Amino acid sequence: MLRLKFNIWYLFLKARTLFTLNTTYKYIFLIIIFLYRFTASAQDISSFKSINTTHGLPSNYVFAVTEDNDGYLWAATDKGLCRYNGAVWEVYDTDNGFPGNYISSMFNDKRNGLWLFITEAGNQWWHFNTITKKLTEVALPFNINGGSTFTDNNGNLLFYTWYEMNKENNTQDRKVYIVYPENPTTYKYILQSSGNLFYITNIKDKNIQVITATNAPYTKTTFHSPEGFTIQNTYLPDSLQITNYPKSYSDGIVFNYTMKTYFFDSSNRYLFTRQGVHRTPTMYSICSTHEGSFFAYPTGYFTLYKKNGDIVHYTLPKGNNDFYISDIYVSKNGKVLLSTMGNGINLLEPASKIHIGAQIRNIEKNNNNIYFHSEINLYSISKTNIVKELTLGNNTLCMYIDKDTLITGGLHDIRWYKQKNGNYRLSHIARFTGGISSVFFSNGFWASTYDVGLIPLSQTHQELFDSKNHLANYPLKIIEKTINLKNGIASLSYEKGMVLHSNNSINDYTVITQKNGLMSNAVYNVYERNDTLWICTKYGINIWHNNKVIQQLSYNEGFKGINAVYAFHDVAGKFWVLGDKYLHLLQNNRLYALGSVHITDNSSDAIITGMYEFASNTMYVGTNHSLYILPLNNVIPDTIVHFPQIKYVTINNQKTAYKNEKIQLTYNYDLLEFHFLPPVSSLAPKGTIYYWLNDEISEMQPVSDSFTVKFIKLRPGSYKLYVKYINEDGYESKSVLALSFTIKPPFWQQLWFILLCSFVVIAIVAIIIFTAQKRKYLKKLLELKVQQKIQKEKERISRDLHDNVGGQLSFVLFSIDGIHEKEKQKQELITKNVNESIRTVINNLRETIWAINDEQINVKDLYDKLKVYTRNMFKHSDTVISFQENFNADKMLDSLTGLNLFRICQEIINNSFKHAAANNLIVFIACSKGKILITIQDDGKGFDCNNLSKKGYGLQNMQSRANEYKIKICCTSNINEGTSYEIQLAP
Repeated sequence: MLRLKFNIWYLFLKARTLFTLNTTYKYIFLIIIFLYRFTASAQDISSFKSINTTHGLPSNYVFAVTEDNDGYLWAATDKGLCRYNGAVWEVYDTDNGFPGNYISSMFNDKRNGLWLFITEAGNQWWHFNTITKKLTEVALPFNINGGSTFTDNNGNLLFYTWYEMNKENNTQDRKVYIVYPENPTTYKYILQSSGNLFYITNIKDKNIQVITATNAPYTKTTFHSPEGFTIQNTYLPDSLQITNYPKSYSDGIVFNYTMKTYFFDSSNRYLFTRQGVHRTPTMYSICSTHEGSFFAYPTGYFTLYKKNGDIVHYTLPKGNNDFYISDIYVSKNGKVLLSTMGNGINLLEPASKIHIGAQIRNIEKNNNNIYFHSEINLYSISKTNIVKELTLGNNTLCMYIDKDTLITGGLHDIRWYKQKNGNYRLSHIARFTGGISSVFFSNGFWASTYDVGLIPLSQTHQELFDSKNHLANYPLKIIEKTINLKNGIASLSYEKGMVLHSNNSINDYTVITQKNGLMSNAVYNVYERNDTLWICTKYGINIWHNNKVIQQLSYNEGFKGINAVYAFHDVAGKFWVLGDKYLHLLQNNRLYALGSVHITDNSSDAIITGMYEFASNTMYVGTNHSLYILPLNNVIPDTIVHFPQIKYVTINNQKTAYKNEKIQLTYNYDLLEFHFLPPVSSLAPKGTIYYWLNDEISEMQPVSDSFTVKFIKLRPGSYKLYVKYINEDGYESKSVLALSFTIKPPFWQQLWFILLCSFVVIAIVAIIIFTAQKRKYLKKLLELKVQQKIQKEKERISRDLHDNVGGQLSFVLFSIDGIHEKEKQKQELITKNVNESIRTVINNLRETIWAINDEQINVKDLYDKLKVYTRNMFKHSDTVISFQENFNADKMLDSLTGLNLFRICQEIINNSFKHAAANNLIVFIACSKGKILITIQDDGKGFDCNNLSKKGYGLQNMQSRANEYKIKICCTSNINEGTSYEIQLAP
């Protein structure tokens, strides 16, 4: 039987490599493989969450699921290897370099990789590194159809050869080869056995641990290791053979044979045997947890053998004719995952689900049965059966059930039913067009309406009192629901709060609204405990005591949803709240929304009503589509929280290493991403990572994009990234500093550059100030020099006036003394000399006044005055005077420079007149923007220029003037060859 089962599976895998099947035939062939069925007794209602192609899986044909060391979930399908990264399924197939897509087997190597059997690659095992995503072909010691493959507790891949009969000693020989994940391209021959079947559980440090039968069907098993391994053998408790389907789990090994399952711990010690209740099918899967052992059948259902002896049976929602279980896996957080051939992955939910396809209006208990109704039908439910009791008609809104009496209310009437022989029969209909929201008994039957408030019902049920008999001046006309309490009733409204009645009289009531402290006037339910009322309203729970609200459980206290639908305390005293989406549990004055309990199917589904059954500690929940049966003993909130851990960091989509939890970035980065490890392992995000950044993000932000936090173009500065984790049941970790990082500013914003710029600015300002002060000083110095020059010029002018004018005037005064000469000739000579002297004095005074009065002297004016002076000097002489000029530009001279230039020229002309005895005198002037050139040349006696001692006072005075005003004088003279003066004035 053992070999038959293996051969069937092997023939299918081999057939995939021998010929190509189209999609339709492939799936038909898959179904044929699982045609071994068996019957079972009535099953309990089971609830599963199906994860399939609508959720991102590439195929609904899943062979196996497992988790890696980082908590990511992997699925082996016929369309590739899939990983759930916490948000989406990532697919690895031929587009990613895989040799084929059909992955029919998968084992975890317990390191950072997976062993994959890729059928389309020629029935070959491969090793896939989950970190580097590298796929490596596994070395095979023989053709894969010659043996079977397993993994031990350490994740090593083992190849077993088939037994061959040794006729010499009547034993079975078998060889074992091993491939280590660290080097999948190399295999080792580690063991040879003869005799009984065995299973290797662990290989470590030259030690092989095996399990074998106590009494072999042939000779006793002997082992030989060519590698020198030590063999440690553990025997089964009885003489049963081991099947080819042992399973390793976190606490040990599971073996199954016929109708018995054997369990060993991680030290190979026998724990217990569990007797099965079903005949062994062709294929099955086994796994175990601390709760017990799961035995999965391929035909659509599986069994949990609990350690306390209880047996629980489960069936998949579509039954055993639609798809098959290929593998069963229990995740690290205790979730049971079923791999199926046709419906993807199925997650076992803690609640049982009854899909009705219509809104559940009310749930009631009567005679140990639970009754619920939709708008059309009435149902009853026991532990194992669901029965449609009655078709109520359209628009049924409420019901009242007690023993054999059933009263229903709708939009147009109230109906009375009586139970007879186990069936309800309609006894009476009373018409009412106002709409009945509920029926209750309080010193008689009453109905709450959507039109006239409360109305009494006839005790004989023969007629419904008309609207004239409703309570006068009742504060509510539209009543959504009326609830019986121990000491009265409560009428609820979605607009005007609630009305609380006492038992004494229906007319004795108190109105409770927002004015009395309610969070909202929309009231959905009321639950009474001791002397307090727990009022379910929009936005949460209000606790009413001594005519006031003493506590509120709202969003701030953890309530999630639009409204609170139902509330109660269970047998253990725990307080539960049903919102429109979540089941909440109160702990430490805080409500925890238990996201692990999936009551609503999707965003359009909502919780409508609820009912708690005290005896079985079970909650019944009605939604828009289904009824959920939730044993509260099965609801264990996940209080374990994980501290978020950064897996790696990318800068501009490039991974970067970081040390001491610090990162430094340059200012010109574009994208910074922090990739977190998934906090838990599951098919869907079972919690949320929140983060905030100092000074940038003050409030917590959820990480919604596959556990990745992204920052784009943060401004330069130092940052601290804080994170916390809130699991699906609302329990949160402490805030932790995940990482510090610094964004370096550009160099022009860095301190050294700012200091350098500050230094440069200060230096420039200092230079400007120094330059301005220096200029001011030089200007002052220049002014002083000018004043000094002016003073010297004044002294010179005074001296000239004294020497020339004074001398001339003295001569005039002396000559006047001789004017009385008796000789007429002498008188005329004296008069002539006096006249000439006076004219000379006047000319000198005019020249001096001309130079002093004008701030600037035009060169042409100066040359004109020089012409006049020269002509007057030589007017009684035979010397021929020639004036030449070349004015390319006019030029202005300051008065002192112009006067001294004029005096120099006067001195030269005067010397030529007195001493040269020249026949010709040439005066030439050239003026441009750059300089002034004056040339005075005669053909007189000349003199020796090199003999400075012979220079007279006039030449010395002339040279002194020239040096003082930056005038260059070049004198060329030879005896009897004339004299030439070249006078230059640079700008």
